[in-house]
Parts: sequence; C-alpha cells; structure tokens
Amino acid sequence: MEEIKVSVIIPIFGVEPYIERCARSLLGQTMRSGIEFIFVDDCTPDRSIEILRKTLKEYPERYAQVTILTHSANKGLAAARKTGVSAARGEYIIHCDSDDWVEPDMCWLMYQEAKLTDSDIVVCNYINEYEGSSETVIQDFNPSKRNQIIDLLNWRMHCMVWLRIFRRSFYVTFAMDTPNINRGEDFPVSLLAHVLSSRVSYLRAPLYHYNRTNQESMTQRHTRKDYDDAVESWSYIRDFITSLPEDKEVRSALNRQLSRVRNKMLRYKEIYDMTRWRTLWPELKLEDCRNFRSKVLVAMARLRMDFILRLLLKDNASGINQF
Repeated sequence: MEEIKVSVIIPIFGVEPYIERCARSLLGQTMRSGIEFIFVDDCTPDRSIEILRKTLKEYPERYAQVTILTHSANKGLAAARKTGVSAARGEYIIHCDSDDWVEPDMCWLMYQEAKLTDSDIVVCNYINEYEGSSETVIQDFNPSKRNQIIDLLNWRMHCMVWLRIFRRSFYVTFAMDTPNINRGEDFPVSLLAHVLSSRVSYLRAPLYHYNRTNQESMTQRHTRKDYDDAVESWSYIRDFITSLPEDKEVRSALNRQLSRVRNKMLRYKEIYDMTRWRTLWPELKLEDCRNFRSKVLVAMARLRMDFILRLLLKDNASGINQF
C-alpha cells in the first residue's frame, strides 16, 4: 500500500457552482503520489457530488487517491472536517473549503517545508478572490510562540485552518475535541495548535485562493445561530487561555476579542439581547472595547439605557462581518 504523505480534507455542502474549480485545483496538484483526497458529503442538497464525480472521470490516475464519504444528515463544517480527519491516513493533513481553490503546488510546497523543518504546522498566505479582482494577503509571522498567540488574537495572523498543514498525529490530540460549530470553528483549532505545537514554520507564498463571491458562505451570514456559534467558539478559547499561566498581554488581546463579539449584541437587530449581554463574560471592562463607538454603547448598556440603544440600532449586516 502506498505511503500517504498528505491527506486533503474537503467538506461539501451547497457548492454546486464552485466544486468543479475546487476539485480541478486539487486533482491537478503537482504532488502526484503520496497524497489522498477525502471529500465529505455533508448531506448536500444540490448537484455538488454529481459534478465532483463527473470531474473525477477526467483524472483516472487519481481514482485510487480519492475517497467520498457521506453523512446521512447535515452535521456542519466542523463535524465534516472531523469525519475526514478520522478517515485520513496521511502524515500531514490539509483542509480545503469546497468553494475555494489552491495553487497547483500548494500540497507539495507545504509538505516539503513541514518535512525540512520537522514542523507540526506550516502557515502560508492567501489571495482574496472577489468578482473581477484579487487581493493578496501577506500575514505577519513571528517565530515566537507567545507572539503567534497574541498575533492570532489581534488578527495579525489569520486563523483559517486552510492556511495550514498539520502533522496528523499532533492534530488529533486536540482538534477533534473542539466545538462542532459552523461559525468561528477555525479559531479554536488554530489557536490550540499554535499553543501546543513544538515547531511552526512559515511560507510567504500565497498558495490558497479564498472565494469571497459566494453569498451562501457562512462568513456572509448574520443569523442568531451564527452568533451563538461564535459565542461558543470564543467561550471555548476563553476557557483554554484562562487555564494557561497568566500573561497580561495575551489576556488583554483575548478580552478585546471577547468584547468585540459580545458587543455585537448592541449593534445588530437580529441578535440584540440586553439580558444576555449583561451575563456574557461579565469580567470584561470598558477599556477592553476596541473603539470609541463601542465604549459609548457599552456605557449606555451599563446605565440600562435600553430604549436609546434600540433607537440607535442600525442593520449593519451588509458586507463581511468576521466573528
């Protein structure tokens, strides 16, 4: 049996317009051997799997490297990724979202760097793909683990799991127990990975294409369930960080993010809930707010000026709103 160096995990749900491009970018990888592709059908309601199978026929040399797993019911993105990881045989794993695509040599370059440096994680850069334009994103990278944690919390280094290759034996020790949610699911995995890793390496090359045109994508939605997922994600991160030896700068960065998430309840009609706001992460202080507007809203909430807050509510749900 062929030794598997890299397992690529691709959850599939509602990506009929995009799955062919994604599949072609993976099946066309320059890494011809030692790789497997695990597609997880999360009970998709459209023709995504049909299109995937049709595309696969054009790559007969890849047949033995492709596995399609099927959920009997929709379980969500985090659970679908875990299903793929459980079936993976590779020394390393890479995640790919099925509405995105990758550079032809991404898998090989990431694997090669991981082996050369004996890293648990390798981080690369990416390209935002808009309608008719692209934007290359080059992140800050600091070899210090402490600085990586602070940079993740301050969004100077980005949390998306698809920017990383992980040593599988390392990944399964922590990532399989992170929350099964659909929004904010990447942050617990990436943060714990950087905290627990022995070595992290960095490739400056932008190797991943992040599709920002998919209006059905989770980062484009602003529902109560999405917000609840984000709260669960950040509660998990909060509990983890507070279990570590205290570091004032790390705690300050964490509190700024917690404040940002909590204060959305003061700014969006869909999730406005003063009772919940007052009980969620009560340790947060006014100085944890990220800007003056948030400080004003928090001061009004503490003074129980609920009527004025409702008058000030604006529907800011248009555009991208990272939790």
